[in-house]
Amino acid sequence: MAATRLVLVRHGESAAQAGGFLAGHDACTGLSDLGRSQAQALADRLASGELGAVDALYASEMSRAVETASIIGPAIGHDEPRIDCGVCELHPGDADGLTWTEIEQRWPTRFGTGWDPNWHKIANAESWASMRDRVGTSLDRIATAHVGETVVIACHGGVIAHAMMHHLQIPVDADVAWLVATNTSMTEFVLDDTIADWRQGRWGIARFNDAAHVTRDPQSP
Repeated sequence: MAATRLVLVRHGESAAQAGGFLAGHDACTGLSDLGRSQAQALADRLASGELGAVDALYASEMSRAVETASIIGPAIGHDEPRIDCGVCELHPGDADGLTWTEIEQRWPTRFGTGWDPNWHKIANAESWASMRDRVGTSLDRIATAHVGETVVIACHGGVIAHAMMHHLQIPVDADVAWLVATNTSMTEFVLDDTIADWRQGRWGIARFNDAAHVTRDPQSP
């Protein structure tokens, strides 16, 4: 049986990133002009067949991820993505649509109090720990539905960070360095059960933050 491959693509630069505000389901208006050019650069790269046959294309519900998927989809043989909120960015609650300055004024950061993944900084927002559970469960579900297949998932920086921690089995409360994913970068996980040694049953990280098709410019999620 072929290996199961999950290729996570961070969306192109969003209008929210360019405008300096936080965008969840409601406030997200898709990509900026730069974001569209980044997504097109990735599509041009993937059109060469770099990933081989792609069996499924997923995207989060947020417009920036859907738009990214719609641009790269034809290059990998999929015109429309399967929409899955399990791979959405952190749900921002009452901060949806606010600028970062407005968010800090309403919910000041608790510097010096230690890292608490269960702390809800923003009213009605998802906690970091809750997002970890959602992302890990969703990726496992998608992988189970596509055993032996290659799946591309248009998602977000926070999702990619959680995916790395999930597959590396790093505890959600670990005080580790932030895993920065560039816009339209690819991060690939591979599970190959034909390997007859200690690696059997373990996910491998084939690449992280592969953005050779664009100028590297890490942005906030």
